[in-house]
Amino acid sequence: MKIRRRFYFIGGSILLAMLITGFGLAAALENSWGGFRHGKGFHRGFGHKDVGEFVLWRLDKQMKELNLTGGQQDKYNQIRSSIEKHLTEGMDDRKVMMDTFHSEMSKDDPDVKLLVGMMKKKIDEVSGIMGTNLDLVVGFYESLNVDQKNKILNEIRDRMDAHH
Repeated sequence: MKIRRRFYFIGGSILLAMLITGFGLAAALENSWGGFRHGKGFHRGFGHKDVGEFVLWRLDKQMKELNLTGGQQDKYNQIRSSIEKHLTEGMDDRKVMMDTFHSEMSKDDPDVKLLVGMMKKKIDEVSGIMGTNLDLVVGFYESLNVDQKNKILNEIRDRMDAHH
């Protein structure tokens, strides 16, 4: 085996072992401590119903300030419906994935190939959903007039400045 090939094999093995150990540790901590708590480390994680409701409330609030026309409101409603649908489905999918993960990791010989395949499939699904939603956002943005576009751009720029 050439040195480069050996290096990749050893590096890949170490990375896989770290991933498996990390997921196992996270699963053990979540079970024994009831998860990480906000203010004491990390928050519980994405997918909670309140997060989805907050995202939609925030979007609705921003859109009211734009005084949308009927056609613009229809385009916004498409975006909102898509986000709402995928947030709800995402919570359900996350529960199923976590149950499968916990079940598999509790075995003496977990099927890592199954878990990795499941994660890769979910990443592909989320990527497709994001692409679709971004296309809807572009269609919505193009329907706005100059003043509405400027309001949105100024809000984005203010937020970017606040995070620098």
